[in-house]
Amino acid sequence: NLLRMKDKIFVEWQCCRVKDYVDIARCFKCQRFGHIARHCTSLKPSCSYCAEEHDYKDCPNKKKKEAVCCANCKREGRGDLNHDAGSRRCPVYEKAVKRNNDKIDYGL
Repeated sequence: NLLRMKDKIFVEWQCCRVKDYVDIARCFKCQRFGHIARHCTSLKPSCSYCAEEHDYKDCPNKKKKEAVCCANCKREGRGDLNHDAGSRRCPVYEKAVKRNNDKIDYGL
């Protein structure tokens, strides 16, 4: 946990920034985290921009800023929906990152 507490280490004479590598898979069909579209079991797609039942490439709302709606937050009944499903500030994404980071074994 020493590396988690520090944000840098010295390797020889170089100062190197250290942070966890986070790679959370997001399905581009249903927008959920933890799997990819090839393995998705959802019957209908969910748009990553407006959370309606179509693919992003077919979204009629792409140019409407007021139409942005997070499919994951909508599904969980959260209040702040004003971001797309790929947003790094999404509470559902942040929860997935925390769940992922809690599983990391630093071998200490």
